[in-house]
Amino acid sequence: MPARMHPLPPRGSAPSVVKKSVSASPRLRGEKSVSASLRLRGEKTVSPAPCLHGGKTPRRGLTLVELLVVVTIMMILVGFALPRLRPASDQRRIREAARMVNVFLNRARARAIETGRPCGVLFQPIDNPVNDSTAASATLYQVEVPQPYMGGSTDSRVTRSGLRLTATVPSDFMIPDFIQQGDLIQLNHQGPWYEIASVSGGTLFLKNDPPKTSRIPPYPRPVPFSILRRPSATIAAPLRLPEGTVVDLSASGLNDLNLNPMTQKTTDPTICAFSDSLSGSGQDPVTILFSPNGSVERCYYHDTNESPSGPMYLLIGRESQVGVGTPTSEDVSDEKKPNWQLPDSLWIALLPQSGLVSVAESAVPTDWYEAQTKPKKPEREVGIDEARSFAKQSQSMGGR
Repeated sequence: MPARMHPLPPRGSAPSVVKKSVSASPRLRGEKSVSASLRLRGEKTVSPAPCLHGGKTPRRGLTLVELLVVVTIMMILVGFALPRLRPASDQRRIREAARMVNVFLNRARARAIETGRPCGVLFQPIDNPVNDSTAASATLYQVEVPQPYMGGSTDSRVTRSGLRLTATVPSDFMIPDFIQQGDLIQLNHQGPWYEIASVSGGTLFLKNDPPKTSRIPPYPRPVPFSILRRPSATIAAPLRLPEGTVVDLSASGLNDLNLNPMTQKTTDPTICAFSDSLSGSGQDPVTILFSPNGSVERCYYHDTNESPSGPMYLLIGRESQVGVGTPTSEDVSDEKKPNWQLPDSLWIALLPQSGLVSVAESAVPTDWYEAQTKPKKPEREVGIDEARSFAKQSQSMGGR
């Protein structure tokens, strides 16, 4: 049979709209039925709150109790970690302090070679130390020796009478105030330098040192002179060591070589400390002076100055360990040991003949009672000499 044809609407009439019924989903029907039943019972319906996160459930925050628990756990972990990290931090500061002192000494040596005048480093004792000990330095200054003083005019002269030098030409010539005790004077611009013990007006009194004064030539007439003044600080910025680190002057010092006049051989060196006391006030600064040829010309300490004949050693350690007495046993904590008994302390060795500077580790002394077999040396001196063994053997740390 032919397909049934739908009748076409009459021309000019609007097309009919086919209505379709859309059935709601069961979920919507259920929600509507519930709301409808609630309205019939007379109860109010609450519309759901709009979602703030694009249809997702809002994130739940931390409560105050949870935050306190986390902070407490972090504090406990930090408390356990700090004691383990502190020794490593102290050791890094000591190494950095040794590097800084090494560079500062070499800079002064290079300055002396460049300018042709003696230059050096002054170690200023601490004013407010931790353990009431001024035998340590945390601030270093670059110093230079002023031009030699030869009088107020080219005709200035002095005459000698024993250990007394009197200014005679011109007649009103007075020794200026900047000439002080400890300065050196040379007669007739030749021969040795003699230390000035005191100054009074136009008179200089030499130090009573027979080996030196016996060599003063007997000038019968007034002679010219040259006075070499003590080094003074320059305008260069001082060096300040990292916090808690110092140059321990109580264990730093010289190893003077003792020459036996009979055999002409050196015996055991004598250890001279830069600081003669472990505590108290009024410690004088220590100055190491380089000559224009790069060698160590002179060292000032204990109100004296001398040309060192043996190596010089500077101990870099903790400020809190300066002035700590020598323990009688090895079974003590590090807090009760001096710097020269701690393995993380460092030695800076300085050779006077060449002026070379090197950094070496400290050897922990092992024989605490060796002094009993060597009554001429105290136990502390033997321990310091043993702690310098790496530095004496020129075992430098290099760039570590």
